[in-house]
Amino acid sequence: MKTIRVLGTIDVQNDFRNPKGGLYVNGAEKNTQNIINALNSDYDYRFVTLDYHPVGHVSFASTHGEPLFEMVDTQYGKQIC
Repeated sequence: MKTIRVLGTIDVQNDFRNPKGGLYVNGAEKNTQNIINALNSDYDYRFVTLDYHPVGHVSFASTHGEPLFEMVDTQYGKQIC
């Protein structure tokens, strides 16, 4: 039986990777792209996903009238927005 190798890239959004993005992670623009590109050729199948939230979604700080990265109570527990 042949082994099939699959690479999933989950939720790597420009907001995390762009220094001007609202959720920028320091160095992410270099690290994520280099790692993903290095891994890409080793897999038979590759897929990417993006997380989408409509305006007013519970995960946005602005929905709660809070600044970014504040802890808020949601129907399913605490969340940092």
